[in-house]
Amino acid sequence: MSQDLETARESAQENAREDLAFIRNLVESDDAPNGSLGPILLFAGALYGLQTLVQWAQMTGVIELSGPVYVSFLAGVTITFLFALGIVLWRDRNTGPKTVVGRAYEAAFQAAGLANLCIVIVIGLASWRTQSADPWLIYAPVVFALQGGAWFVAARLRKQLWLAAVAIGWFVSAIAMGMTEDLGTYILIASISLFGLMALPGWVMMKIDHQAGQG
Repeated sequence: MSQDLETARESAQENAREDLAFIRNLVESDDAPNGSLGPILLFAGALYGLQTLVQWAQMTGVIELSGPVYVSFLAGVTITFLFALGIVLWRDRNTGPKTVVGRAYEAAFQAAGLANLCIVIVIGLASWRTQSADPWLIYAPVVFALQGGAWFVAARLRKQLWLAAVAIGWFVSAIAMGMTEDLGTYILIASISLFGLMALPGWVMMKIDHQAGQG
């Protein structure tokens, strides 16, 4: 009887150790979000960074585009991004992070995207009610602050300094845009931020994901 109790106790201890190891792996694993996040950030940052750069150039007289050409360009940017987004999401539809850290990391960016959609609706309605474009001037700083929040969560979860630097960059850009009174400077800050804080980190994520796949 004593031997049976000892065997049962050892088995229970072994099961407890295995359960603890499993839970530790779920919480502490350095699992990144699926491979779609990097390309999405790269495409969004590059395309909308280009769009705002062209808007700045048009406003400051660096280039002159006719009305139809300008509108077609703006529409083309959004159509191109939606097309690229659809391809990336379809390609990676069956992949995703397996650990709690990875899912939380990815959820932070998804939450920022959903909040962005809500803000577009709210500001769009406010602009329509007031018949003024002024409400849209707070759109970019608010969205940039949300992006900073998402990158801050990622930095805390992954404990990587470069993610914290990106988060700080978004916060600084949001504040700078809120402080500037010149519309041209406002748009130029937006363009630089989209290239440097969205497209570039997206490219870095793609490189990391590629290296992980080779390893």
